[in-house]
Amino acid sequence: MIRLILKAKSVLQSHSTLQCKAAMLSYSPKGSPLSPPMMRSCFFTKKTRQGLECVKKYQPDSVILDLEDSVQLHEKPSIRKLYLNGIKDGLFSGISVYVRSSSIDCTSEFIEDIKTFTGIGIAGFLLPKVENRESVLEAEKVILHYEDEKGLEKNSHTFSIIIETPAAFFEVQSILSSSKRISSVICGSGDFTAEALCDDHSPTYDAFFTQVALAAKATKKVAIWGVHDKLDDYIGFQSNCFKMKSCGYNGVVALTPKQILLANQVYSLSHSEKDWTERVLKKSMHINTIRKSVQESRQMIGPPHRLKANNILASRVEMGAIPSKSIRGHAASSKGICADLAIGEIVPAPREVFITDSWKTTWESSFISSRRCYNKKNDACIPFALAATLAVAFSVSNLSYYARVHLGFKNIFQHRPLLTGDRVRAMFRIDSIKSKKGSDSIQYSVVHSTHWLVNQKDEIVLQLEKITMFQPEDCSMKISTDTKTKTFHPLDSILRKSILEQPSDTLIPRSSQKNLIPGQLLIHDLVKVMGHSETRMLCTLLHIVNPHHHSIVRYQHTDLLIPGPFVMSAGMSLADQDIGEIIYEDIPVCINPNKVNFGDQLGVMTFIVDRNDVSGAPEYEEITLKHFVLKNTSMELLREIDVPIKLFENGHMKPSEYEHLCASQCPVLLHKIACVTTRRIIRVRPDIYSCHKVPSELIMN
Repeated sequence: MIRLILKAKSVLQSHSTLQCKAAMLSYSPKGSPLSPPMMRSCFFTKKTRQGLECVKKYQPDSVILDLEDSVQLHEKPSIRKLYLNGIKDGLFSGISVYVRSSSIDCTSEFIEDIKTFTGIGIAGFLLPKVENRESVLEAEKVILHYEDEKGLEKNSHTFSIIIETPAAFFEVQSILSSSKRISSVICGSGDFTAEALCDDHSPTYDAFFTQVALAAKATKKVAIWGVHDKLDDYIGFQSNCFKMKSCGYNGVVALTPKQILLANQVYSLSHSEKDWTERVLKKSMHINTIRKSVQESRQMIGPPHRLKANNILASRVEMGAIPSKSIRGHAASSKGICADLAIGEIVPAPREVFITDSWKTTWESSFISSRRCYNKKNDACIPFALAATLAVAFSVSNLSYYARVHLGFKNIFQHRPLLTGDRVRAMFRIDSIKSKKGSDSIQYSVVHSTHWLVNQKDEIVLQLEKITMFQPEDCSMKISTDTKTKTFHPLDSILRKSILEQPSDTLIPRSSQKNLIPGQLLIHDLVKVMGHSETRMLCTLLHIVNPHHHSIVRYQHTDLLIPGPFVMSAGMSLADQDIGEIIYEDIPVCINPNKVNFGDQLGVMTFIVDRNDVSGAPEYEEITLKHFVLKNTSMELLREIDVPIKLFENGHMKPSEYEHLCASQCPVLLHKIACVTTRRIIRVRPDIYSCHKVPSELIMN
């Protein structure tokens, strides 16, 4: 032991300080003669012959042979021999091998590790618990001596630095710029959380791994994250891998074979990354835009995006080759507009459903309705908003699957009651296509279509007109325009006639009815937030299969949207408590000026447009309302500001006109109007019937 320490001193003295300083001054962090290693998965192997023999089967990018604190001092000679024999026997051929050496402070053991493994084919050494650049310079001197002694080319071994203490946190960039041997840095979480007394979900830990990643990028090093010590928590491991990849890390220290597989998948070039880089690099060098799909926002592309695309391709590889025997799947059913569809052609939706009580219960758990709609047998009907949603939802796969955006509805009329026990299906017809032309091409196409909900007796239950925006290539080239544009013809409502023929005393409201005066603006108290689970559950139930409503894998949060019919339904539901009991309703117009994302809060303000008596039924009144569904707006604050009356006059404006008006006269509503619905309701006049009659049993008591 004494002889080794004396030898160590002679080694350190054999290289002058001036030589080391000259070597450091010649290094520039902007580039390195050593190509960056691929280290998606860095595997700590077991310290047994059997463990070493299994490494190649697991296919990690690199393997770490540990000689630091997991190996007792008296075991180190035998473990060195085990590793040495494994390397000589070719157990790691094709895999980069790194030896995690003993601590630099343990001079004799550290020197023995360097001496034993220098020049036998390993990629380099992992230096543990490095806290300053001086430690790296000392290690540099030792390895330079043995490279020279064994006749090796200078810098033939790399260093991977493990940053794992609070002291190293403040010196990380200085450490990484201290030697051009350093090719990678490992963010060691275990020792750091132990010394800092924090956990791996704390802001302290977030600051630590962020600092290490930024220092690695500043000095052009490969950043490795490690470790996830919950060995069976594969979901948590993969989630953390994605998180660290998004922070700039290139790989992770793996402790099990399953972690190796997951790490190689996450840190490889993903399909979405490849698609994005190809789209970016295909664009000209000038400022341009790309769009992954019609439902997503356009992205501006400039020099920084091209730099990022090139860096992604340079630092990541695709997963392994396609096997010689393979099969590629195809869509189980076609989606979107079929080729050669003609204007005026009536197309049936691909499914029929049996309406049970659970449909009504599920819907009203999200959208409470105050409508008391009865047929002659006194059976409660399915809510109007649910029937309207069914009419368009069932045709999504045939028509609007690839639509750019839902613009709104017109003329939603219910002709017959929809009852539990009915079987319903949907049909639609494309009425017209109008294209918006730009300077040299068509920007988009607007499709007007009529939709019907039909019951098991082939009777029309509900009819509406839908307005949808498409990319030109998704409709103009598929729809035959040889036939003339069809006109929407609303039918007389059998349901409306049936309700008004009933004795009025059967429709006495059971809650208080407020007087609604034309010109009033009501700010409703209730608000609603539609989350991921609720929206995706309803989309599944109603067969709304557009991926931008439910695919959290394909779309980012800001591109995942609440379906337009849900926003309309939420607005009516939130207002109904203040409107009173509705016995019949229809919707002349509904538009959706702005998109709604998961988690947006929805509130409603209602303008009373007019009030009229119902012909032949003086006990009823017909009121026209205009609901404004507002997203992420304080309804309490809205009561304290003046809203321009122009917002409610002259029917419906275009979305751009609403935005222009809000920008100039009511900025608090700018980009906040999610839906505007003109709604006609029939209800019992509040001055005719009183709902405050006390039950006789209560009087007796």
